[in-house]
Amino acid sequence: MPDEYMDPSNVFEGVPLVRMYDKADDVRDLLRFFYHAPTFTLTRYDPETPKKVGGILRLAKKYQIASLWDRLVKQIETDWPQTLSGWDRLEGEINLWNQHCVEEGESRIPCSDIVFPEPGSAAQLAREFDLRKITPAVFYHLSRLEISRNRGHLYDKQVADRIAEVRSLGGRTANWSLLTLPDLKCLLLGRERIQQYLEKEFTRFRNSPQFHYCDPQCNRKSFEDGLRVLIHSSDILSDLKILVSEDLDNCGTETLCSPCQEKAKATVRQLRTEIWDRLAEFFELPVLSDNEDDDGDGDEDEGDDEYHDSE
Repeated sequence: MPDEYMDPSNVFEGVPLVRMYDKADDVRDLLRFFYHAPTFTLTRYDPETPKKVGGILRLAKKYQIASLWDRLVKQIETDWPQTLSGWDRLEGEINLWNQHCVEEGESRIPCSDIVFPEPGSAAQLAREFDLRKITPAVFYHLSRLEISRNRGHLYDKQVADRIAEVRSLGGRTANWSLLTLPDLKCLLLGRERIQQYLEKEFTRFRNSPQFHYCDPQCNRKSFEDGLRVLIHSSDILSDLKILVSEDLDNCGTETLCSPCQEKAKATVRQLRTEIWDRLAEFFELPVLSDNEDDDGDGDEDEGDDEYHDSE
């Protein structure tokens, strides 16, 4: 087309200009991903992944770049387990990392809190892009943490000091500033429902018909007392596992006779499995459709479920 017929506003230094009404940072990240791939790295468990991929996902969704969308969503889903066994593996890796930190010193090995996934940014990403597969693990992890240790308030010296303290002990923190009011309501509801579930279900062990095989020397009450204490646990999946650990010799299964040990371990396995399977229900999160659950892909579901306020 002759130059005289071109709109001057659509030309830059004599070259036709295509206007994009997307955020400049999003476009930059997308172009960087395509044209400077070696400088754009995504590593497993990187807490910065949501920040790195958010803008790219936004454009991949808008311009229907399915292969890119699938790749990035898969990376995010890999960081947040969708099974209890996967959760236990991640927790095991974190515990090993903390052990290495103690042995080698924090000056040589970064603390686990800046190495493993951060739940606040993950919750924000899941909300924006409806990434339902990661939300149960994300919200359960958030439910274990203290809101006073907010990464979003590191400019506050008192908060920064509290975060430094918990990190030195191998603890975890979150960027609570990224959560919405509905997110926080879901979180509070989940904590309350898990406690209600535990109050109801902890009678399973006490009411077991297996006890007529119980040895008179069995200290069954110590285990029952341990279960009652866990009603107020902030990390019930971990604490239940510890309760039946063979390393314990006081309130764990070592004080139980053989039939009661087996019953205790079976009860704990069942409780942990049920809690994990019901996390979406407890926290009132959007659930997976049958297709999402079966196919295992990261495509968005266009259903009507959203994070919502609880009555």
